[in-house]
Amino acid sequence: MDTLTDIDALIDLDRRAIALAGLVAGMTAAELTARGMEADRAEQFVTVATTFYGPTSHSAYQRRCRDKALENGHRLDTLAYIARASRTITDPTERWRFREALCATSGDGAEVRRQARALKRTPTPPPAHGYRVARYADGTMRLSFVGPSAQLQDVVDSMEADAQSDSLFDATAWLLSRKPVAETTAVANVVLTVTDYVRILTGDGDDIRVEMSNGAVLTGAELLERKLQGNGYITLVSPMEGPLNTYRARFAHDKHRRMIDTDGARCCWPDCRAPAAKAQAHHIHEYRDGGETHAGNLCWLCSFHNGVNGLPQFGRVERRAGRIVWISPGGHVVPTGRAYSAVDGEPPPTSP
Repeated sequence: MDTLTDIDALIDLDRRAIALAGLVAGMTAAELTARGMEADRAEQFVTVATTFYGPTSHSAYQRRCRDKALENGHRLDTLAYIARASRTITDPTERWRFREALCATSGDGAEVRRQARALKRTPTPPPAHGYRVARYADGTMRLSFVGPSAQLQDVVDSMEADAQSDSLFDATAWLLSRKPVAETTAVANVVLTVTDYVRILTGDGDDIRVEMSNGAVLTGAELLERKLQGNGYITLVSPMEGPLNTYRARFAHDKHRRMIDTDGARCCWPDCRAPAAKAQAHHIHEYRDGGETHAGNLCWLCSFHNGVNGLPQFGRVERRAGRIVWISPGGHVVPTGRAYSAVDGEPPPTSP
């Protein structure tokens, strides 16, 4: 007996699970167990065969699922998971889109499950405005507020300004003193398309959401009401516009940092909320490896994600088709930066 040949045959069968499921299409689990198959494996085969070979009004989706599952060599347990995970999606078309996306995901079952969680993750509703109090047994308490970011950012900016000048700063004492909060002027970088900029200037920007690099979010009308100081900037972008300047310098200067804001007003790592004002200019192509210091090779990363970027267990950021994306350890591509053409009403660039 050739052990290595048998192992190779087993691996090949594992990777051809979708084709094997086609052989049992129309059979029941009882029929398979009667032929000597274990009950749980029989259930998996029937589930996969029913889903990917059974009658459906979405036959084109079903065919693409089979082709992509075979191309990626998904095992039987992975395919059974895809079938089960899709059952909670009520819309038939969305259900098949979900299945197709998972069948097209390369990697092992764990990577497919991670992708499934990401696809099914629904945005949480914004918290209600107000305040919340938590009291602790040691006599301390926590007071937290939820409100418009533009207003609360004024509070944060005022408090941080005092904290920087007072080594003994006490946040509780500062709050109890009812210190007047001065409205901060719009000194941060604001990124707008030419179309939105014109709408704001003409007074037609109430529905435009403007995110500033210090974390505040304003409407176009609110931005117009604020004073733009001499050290504040509005950066205009047009679809697919590339970097204007290239410099062989180690550190990003002020103009670079303003241009990086066009990709987003916060850390470019998925789900990170650190504002650009607290982030670091990261060289996508490392400077030590010949990467240039220009806007096309820079993006915002908070100090933590800047430190772990590129490590095998964390993934890395890249720029593809002009857009910042995060590449997972398993190779999954997650767009995180601004799609320039999309904001002007054109389709966003696709990643290869």
